[in-house]
This record gives sequence, C-alpha cells and structure tokens, in this order.
Amino acid sequence: MRDRKSNAYMVELFETASSSSSTSLNRFDLFHAHAFAWRATNESSVVRLGILFHAKEYPAKDDENFPIDLGKCQCDSTLCLDEKGMSQRNVLWLSLDSCALLAWLDTSSESLRELLTVPELHTTFEGDFGAIQGDVYYFHSLKNRKPSERLFIIPR
Repeated sequence: MRDRKSNAYMVELFETASSSSSTSLNRFDLFHAHAFAWRATNESSVVRLGILFHAKEYPAKDDENFPIDLGKCQCDSTLCLDEKGMSQRNVLWLSLDSCALLAWLDTSSESLRELLTVPELHTTFEGDFGAIQGDVYYFHSLKNRKPSERLFIIPR
C-alpha cells in the first residue's frame, strides 16, 4: 500500500497474530492472510474490513503426525505440528465501530467445526465471513527490506 502507516499497521497485525507460542513468521507457518468486507447487520450501510490469517500453512510431511502431501511449497519445511496446533491456525481480525478485534479461532470446538472447508487441515474460508477483497502477504525473511516493504497486497 502507498500509505506507510497502513503498511506498518498491517505488519503489526502479522506480528501480533504470530505472538501465539506455536506460530512463527516464515514461509511454512504464517505469511499470508485474506481480506474481506462485511456488514455488522443486513440493514447497515457501513462496510467493515476483516482479515483472516492462516498459520501452519506448510507443515513438514510426517507419516504419523501429518501424512498430507502439500506439494513443492512443503519441501524442506521444518514446521512440526499436531492436532492442537492445526486447530488454532486461524486468526480473525475485524474492524468495529471504534476499535478492532483480533481473535484466535479454536476449530476443535464443535461450534466452529462447521466453518471448516478442509476439515483435516482446519482451514476456514474468508468468503464465509464476507465478500472477498484480496490477499495479503508478509515476507518476514526479506531482511534487506524494512518491515513495511515486506508487505504485499493483491486485490481479487
């Protein structure tokens, strides 16, 4: 984005979303999110922005703990995980009237299981929360750039 303050805020969101003890900012774990627009009520003319972060994106293939082949992006992954780690891979940010909310979704909860589009990967779909706007990528490993220059937003 052209606005430095907006970029800095988005980077701060990625850093905050990764602050859970089992999440890291890297190409196998947390590096992307999906933006969507939503209305608080059907009668509301105010459109809000939401962002769905997906962590644990490319865990290492492990015949016992994670036997799913995710293709080339999974190669050389050092991300080991278990069911609990996968059930907490979705982080939801919502803009509200005078503040914002950041929530870690626990998809092991029965009430959230119906949100899963790929149950074995605990994947939630941003389109279930609102109208899809685009994707946000944060490449923390680009050390030769300022954090705000490691952020890329792709409209859909």
